[in-house]
Amino acid sequence: KQSAAAITSTKEESNNNNNNAPIEENEEEKEIPASVLQYQRQKRKMQAANRASKTHVTISQHLQTIYTDEHIVVTNKPSGILCVPGVNSNKSLLDLVFEMYGASEEELEALAAAAAEEANKNEGETKAQKRRRKNKERNSQTSTPDFSVVTRDNMIVHRLDMDTSGIVMFARNRHAMSKLHEAFRQKDTGSTRKVYEALLVGWLDVDCWMDVAASPASSSSVGE
Repeated sequence: KQSAAAITSTKEESNNNNNNAPIEENEEEKEIPASVLQYQRQKRKMQAANRASKTHVTISQHLQTIYTDEHIVVTNKPSGILCVPGVNSNKSLLDLVFEMYGASEEELEALAAAAAEEANKNEGETKAQKRRRKNKERNSQTSTPDFSVVTRDNMIVHRLDMDTSGIVMFARNRHAMSKLHEAFRQKDTGSTRKVYEALLVGWLDVDCWMDVAASPASSSSVGE
């Protein structure tokens, strides 16, 4: 027969095992659902848009051009303005660059007319025909660069957050747009590299910060 002490010990061990199981489940449940992350991202956008609406963005005060030629525009984005129009269509750095260096109304009208003509010409084509046409256009662009103008939205090739200052590049034609997109896609293996600097007041636990930055909840705001 088991002694009373042995029985008590067995019961306590059983209780401890039962108590441990929910703790492990709770730890697994700590992962933030995708819907919550999406809500948090949307909330940050709304907050940024609200702050952006309070800033009167002008060329004289906010457009700092570092370099420009017929292909690209390089700017120094100040903190406090958006790279692209926000949810409330607030004026952004892209608007300033397009106003200063973008295509003229005549060039945009000609571009739209050419696009409409191309769409009418290719109307009714099969998927196979569309694929062959796209491959042909891609090959022709490789041999003969397309220096035609781009619309406002196609000028921007990368972004910085509203509160981040730094270098932002814009494309002025399709060839530059394609090359810049390719360069930023290959940022880990190509010639393009992004470097961020942070001004810190106080002391930072680097190991703890890296753990938080690598978590799924922070993946949307860490990296680019």
